[in-house]
Amino acid sequence: MLKSTLYFTILLFLSIFSNGQTIVDDFNINPNPFQKRAAINYSFINTDTVTINVYNVTGSLVVSPITNSVMTSGVYQDSLIMDAYPDGMYFVQLKLSTRKTIVKKAIKSNTAGIQANYMTLENIRIYPNPVKNKMTVEFAPFNKPSSRIEIFNTLGQCVYSSQNLIEINEIDLSFLTQGIYHLELQGIFEKKYFKIIKE
Repeated sequence: MLKSTLYFTILLFLSIFSNGQTIVDDFNINPNPFQKRAAINYSFINTDTVTINVYNVTGSLVVSPITNSVMTSGVYQDSLIMDAYPDGMYFVQLKLSTRKTIVKKAIKSNTAGIQANYMTLENIRIYPNPVKNKMTVEFAPFNKPSSRIEIFNTLGQCVYSSQNLIEINEIDLSFLTQGIYHLELQGIFEKKYFKIIKE
C-alpha cells in the first residue's frame, strides 16, 4: 500500500481582519491545477468546529487532515502535499460545524501550468449574477471558446454540463434551487472558476 504523504500544516493565522476587510466563510486552492503541492487558504467568521476532508472522484474519503478542531475566527493557510497521489480530480471539503459546508474542486496534474498560447479564457462575461432563470456566458470575440462548461453545487455535484460552446451562450438555470454554485469553464489546457448565486 502506497504510504500517504498528504498532510496539512497550519502555517499562518492572521486575525478577524485581513488587509482591512472583514473575514467571510470561504476558501480557495492555489495554484489549481497544481503539480505536487498547493496552498489552501481558508477563513471563517466565527469561532467554529472545523473539519477538512479530501475526496477522490469516486467519493471515497482520501484523508481528513483536520477533524472537529475548534478554531478561532480568522484566516488560515495550510499546505496540501499530494506527491504520493495519482493525477486527477479531488474535492476538498471545508465543514464548519453544522452551519456550513463548502466544497472546491482540486486538480492534480503533472502538466499543470502549461497552456497553449492560442487558448485563453480571459475577458469572459457572466451575467446576470445573481441569476433568477437564464444566465449568459459570453466570450470576447477574439477568444476561442472553452470546450466545456460545468456547474457544481456546494456538495461538489455537477448539476449542469454543456460542450461545444459558442461566443454567446444562454443557459437556463430555472431548475436550480436558490443558493451558491460554482461554474467551471474548461479549455484545452486551462480552467477558470466563477461563483454564481441562484435567486
